[in-house]
Amino acid sequence: MTRTARITQCALGILGLTLLLACGGDSSSTGGGGGIQPAGGLTYTDPTTGDYKLVRDTVNSTASHLILNLVGPTATELSGVGFYFNTDATKVKWAVLSGGQRVSNSLFTNPLIESKVTTDGLQAGIYQKGNLASVTTGITSVLATVAMDLQAGLSAGTPITLDAPAGKAVILNKPGSATATTPITITVGALVTN
Repeated sequence: MTRTARITQCALGILGLTLLLACGGDSSSTGGGGGIQPAGGLTYTDPTTGDYKLVRDTVNSTASHLILNLVGPTATELSGVGFYFNTDATKVKWAVLSGGQRVSNSLFTNPLIESKVTTDGLQAGIYQKGNLASVTTGITSVLATVAMDLQAGLSAGTPITLDAPAGKAVILNKPGSATATTPITITVGALVTN
């Protein structure tokens, strides 16, 4: 083999290897080819059972800003609600609603709202101000509204923990009731990135 033939063969080999590496691409890219897709939003599936449920606000939620409403049974007379929710703060964060609060309420005419966010938790109490004040819930009554935002860097299809721990939710009964509060169980749906 001549020197020119060996140089040509070597150059073609290097060119072929370069093309192979250039076409291989990065297997983690977001384009076609089965790479990992980054999460662009949150998908929440409402619970189908339970008297008190955390359901998606279909009107005000966006792809990455999930708004959830706590709803309860109709014809319940109450003066407030208190609850505690947990999630994974590495995947979502409790968000501020319009009005600058993390919890809101449109059921009570004169509400007192207090909330506290810890790393993974949101604790809140919403009460109707006044000694003799109570409200009777209807079919569209929302006891509380909370929101969460997607954290960056997640892949689509990642499940996210969201729960309402047992024993950490109550309603404040109407004034004059035999007991001041009644424990409730809040049913939470499934949360996943999309």
